[in-house]
Amino acid sequence: YVSCCIISRSGETYEVSLRPSRIQDASDSTNNSNRQTAVPPPEANTIAKAYVIQTTSKGCFVRLGHGVEGRCLLGRLSDDHLPEPRNYFPMGRLVVGKVTKVMDSNRDSTPTKKRSNKDKNKPSVMVDFNMRELVLE
Repeated sequence: YVSCCIISRSGETYEVSLRPSRIQDASDSTNNSNRQTAVPPPEANTIAKAYVIQTTSKGCFVRLGHGVEGRCLLGRLSDDHLPEPRNYFPMGRLVVGKVTKVMDSNRDSTPTKKRSNKDKNKPSVMVDFNMRELVLE
Protein backbone atom coordinates (compact mmCIF):
# COMPACT_ATOMS: atom_id res chain seq x y z
CA TYR A 1 0.00 0.00 0.00
CA VAL A 2 0.98 3.64 -0.34
CA SER A 3 0.48 6.33 2.29
CA CYS A 4 -1.00 9.55 0.96
CA CYS A 5 -2.85 12.67 2.05
CA ILE A 6 -6.14 13.71 0.43
CA ILE A 7 -5.85 17.31 -0.75
CA SER A 8 -9.28 17.82 -2.28
CA ARG A 9 -12.34 15.95 -3.45
CA SER A 10 -14.66 16.72 -6.34
CA GLY A 11 -17.42 14.17 -6.74
CA GLU A 12 -15.72 10.81 -7.20
CA THR A 13 -12.33 12.39 -8.00
CA TYR A 14 -9.71 12.72 -5.27
CA GLU A 15 -6.49 14.72 -5.49
CA VAL A 16 -3.81 13.24 -3.28
CA SER A 17 -0.26 14.10 -2.24
CA LEU A 18 2.53 11.59 -1.67
CA ARG A 19 4.85 14.19 -0.14
CA PRO A 20 6.17 12.97 3.22
CA SER A 21 5.63 16.41 4.79
CA ARG A 22 1.92 16.37 3.85
CA ILE A 23 1.47 12.83 5.17
CA GLN A 24 3.20 13.74 8.45
CA ASP A 25 1.07 16.90 8.82
CA ALA A 26 -2.11 14.88 8.26
CA SER A 27 -1.17 12.27 10.86
CA ASP A 28 -0.14 14.95 13.41
CA SER A 29 -3.41 16.81 12.99
CA THR A 30 -5.66 16.47 16.04
CA ASN A 31 -8.83 17.25 14.09
CA ASN A 32 -9.77 15.59 10.81
CA SER A 33 -10.88 18.73 9.01
CA ASN A 34 -10.08 19.10 5.34
CA ARG A 35 -7.23 21.51 5.89
CA GLN A 36 -5.66 22.66 2.64
CA THR A 37 -2.49 24.72 2.67
CA ALA A 38 -2.84 27.50 0.14
CA VAL A 39 0.24 27.94 -1.99
CA PRO A 40 0.35 31.32 -3.70
CA PRO A 41 0.64 31.21 -7.49
CA PRO A 42 4.00 32.17 -8.97
CA GLU A 43 4.61 35.76 -9.92
CA ALA A 44 5.62 36.98 -13.37
CA ASN A 45 9.38 37.12 -14.06
CA THR A 46 10.23 34.43 -11.51
CA ILE A 47 12.11 31.19 -12.13
CA ALA A 48 10.08 28.08 -11.30
CA LYS A 49 10.26 24.30 -11.53
CA ALA A 50 7.49 22.34 -13.22
CA TYR A 51 6.62 18.88 -14.48
CA VAL A 52 5.68 18.24 -18.12
CA ILE A 53 2.13 16.92 -18.35
CA GLN A 54 1.64 16.97 -22.13
CA THR A 55 3.80 17.72 -25.17
CA THR A 56 2.39 18.54 -28.60
CA SER A 57 3.85 19.71 -31.89
CA LYS A 58 3.18 23.31 -30.79
CA GLY A 59 4.80 23.17 -27.34
CA CYS A 60 4.08 21.64 -23.97
CA PHE A 61 1.92 22.01 -20.89
CA VAL A 62 3.48 21.90 -17.45
CA ARG A 63 2.23 21.66 -13.86
CA LEU A 64 3.85 24.07 -11.41
CA GLY A 65 1.81 23.06 -8.39
CA HIS A 66 -1.67 22.26 -7.13
CA GLY A 67 -4.10 24.14 -9.37
CA VAL A 68 -1.32 25.89 -11.33
CA GLU A 69 -0.59 24.83 -14.90
CA GLY A 70 1.41 26.52 -17.59
CA ARG A 71 2.01 26.43 -21.30
CA CYS A 72 5.27 26.78 -23.13
CA LEU A 73 5.07 27.42 -26.86
CA LEU A 74 7.46 25.61 -29.21
CA GLY A 75 9.68 28.68 -29.74
CA ARG A 76 10.16 28.99 -25.97
CA LEU A 77 11.12 25.37 -25.27
CA SER A 78 14.76 25.72 -26.25
CA ASP A 79 17.29 28.07 -27.80
CA ASP A 80 17.82 25.52 -30.60
CA HIS A 81 15.27 24.11 -33.02
CA LEU A 82 13.72 20.86 -31.74
CA PRO A 83 12.56 18.62 -34.60
CA GLU A 84 10.50 16.39 -32.29
CA PRO A 85 9.70 18.09 -28.96
CA ARG A 86 8.06 14.93 -27.52
CA ASN A 87 11.48 13.24 -27.48
CA TYR A 88 13.08 16.07 -25.49
CA PHE A 89 10.16 16.80 -23.14
CA PRO A 90 8.44 13.52 -22.19
CA MET A 91 5.58 13.48 -19.71
CA GLY A 92 6.83 13.65 -16.12
CA ARG A 93 10.11 15.41 -16.87
CA LEU A 94 11.15 18.08 -14.35
CA VAL A 95 11.90 21.37 -16.13
CA VAL A 96 12.97 24.85 -15.09
CA GLY A 97 11.64 27.99 -16.71
CA LYS A 98 10.67 31.59 -16.27
CA VAL A 99 7.06 32.57 -15.64
CA THR A 100 6.28 35.32 -18.14
CA LYS A 101 2.57 35.86 -17.50
CA VAL A 102 0.08 34.77 -14.82
CA MET A 103 -3.64 34.49 -15.65
CA ASP A 104 -6.69 33.56 -13.60
CA SER A 105 -8.16 30.76 -15.70
CA ASN A 106 -11.66 31.44 -14.36
CA ARG A 107 -11.68 34.93 -15.91
CA ASP A 108 -9.29 34.73 -18.85
CA SER A 109 -9.93 32.58 -21.89
CA THR A 110 -6.66 30.74 -22.33
CA PRO A 111 -5.83 27.78 -24.53
CA THR A 112 -5.64 24.67 -22.40
CA LYS A 113 -4.73 21.08 -23.04
CA LYS A 114 -7.47 18.80 -24.28
CA ARG A 115 -9.45 17.39 -21.39
CA SER A 116 -11.79 14.46 -21.33
CA ASN A 117 -15.33 14.85 -20.01
CA LYS A 118 -14.26 13.10 -16.79
CA ASP A 119 -11.34 15.51 -16.24
CA LYS A 120 -13.22 18.59 -15.06
CA ASN A 121 -10.55 19.79 -12.62
CA LYS A 122 -9.62 23.00 -14.39
CA PRO A 123 -6.54 24.70 -12.96
CA SER A 124 -7.29 27.90 -11.08
CA VAL A 125 -4.19 29.65 -12.47
CA MET A 126 -2.55 29.39 -15.90
CA VAL A 127 0.90 30.78 -16.62
CA ASP A 128 2.98 31.35 -19.72
CA PHE A 129 6.31 29.59 -19.28
CA ASN A 130 9.63 30.16 -21.07
CA MET A 131 12.34 27.48 -20.87
CA ARG A 132 14.95 29.02 -23.19
CA GLU A 133 18.41 29.04 -21.58
CA LEU A 134 19.05 32.68 -22.54
CA VAL A 135 16.04 33.77 -20.48
CA LEU A 136 17.15 31.79 -17.42
CA GLU A 137 20.57 33.46 -17.16
